[in-house]
Amino acid sequence: MEGSIDLGPTPAGLESSAWCRLRADFLGGPNGTDAQQCFEELMKQEAALGTLANHEEVVLWFEFDLFCQLNLIYLLGSFAGKVSPQRS
Repeated sequence: MEGSIDLGPTPAGLESSAWCRLRADFLGGPNGTDAQQCFEELMKQEAALGTLANHEEVVLWFEFDLFCQLNLIYLLGSFAGKVSPQRS
């Protein structure tokens, strides 16, 4: 498609490390970052997301663009059943 931007693969159903590896392989080259370094950063982010239930409040900020929307969809999917919207 003319004018479209390839944001890379975002498949459902992968274990987080496999998903991060796939994303790192895609993101690593075009951004001038080593794919392994990108993978390690993505895994650090996954580890941080795993601690969200330990916090009283988490604030997320998203723009209206497609990249942010993909991140929002990913996070909502990963939060499903893991994080309660309210604490008792």
